[in-house]
Order: sequence, then structure tokens, then C-alpha cells
Amino acid sequence: MTKDAKFEFDDMSQEIVPVESELRGMTHFEREQKFEEIFRGLLPHLGSHIGKSVMVQTLITLKLEGLLGEELTDSDLKMVKAVQESVMNDEERRSQAIRFSQRLL
Repeated sequence: MTKDAKFEFDDMSQEIVPVESELRGMTHFEREQKFEEIFRGLLPHLGSHIGKSVMVQTLITLKLEGLLGEELTDSDLKMVKAVQESVMNDEERRSQAIRFSQRLL
């Protein structure tokens, strides 16, 4: 996350959202739908490699939550890698990621 990121409370969605986000005002449900739309479009290009799938799921999620900017910094990449490793090292979370990918195919 950038040091100058600003957040505010969105009365409509009842969530804390980044001020600069293009997703400002979207509900949690709308962000989930956007996530599925983006991931579904990328999934055919990932093949069956679960590591790539988890990495893409992480990137999309962090971007939709406003935690990643246009350019990925070294600290952004470290954060994404840490989340990916966390998912890959936890059998239940890895299985959830696989099931989610299969559901969207």
C-alpha cells in the first residue's frame, strides 16, 4: 500500500474505501462480481498451474480493494508473494482456490 493512500467511509456501502479508487461506491457484492468477471477472462490463459491461479486471484483482490496502484512496487510484489505462499502452504485454502477456479471454468 502506498504511504499517501487516503481512505474514507462510504455511507452507501458501509465500508472503508480508498478515496482514489475507481471502485469507490461499489458494494462488496459488486466487487465480488467484478472479481469473477476479471478472473474468468484470465483463467483460460493460466492453464492448470495452481500457483499462477492463486497469484492472479491475489492480484485481482488486492487491486479491487484499492491496495495496489497502477505500478507494482517491490513491496507490493512482496505482499502478493506472501499471500500466495500463505495460500499454497495451507491445504484448506489451496483446495478452496482450486475449487473456485474449477467452478469458473
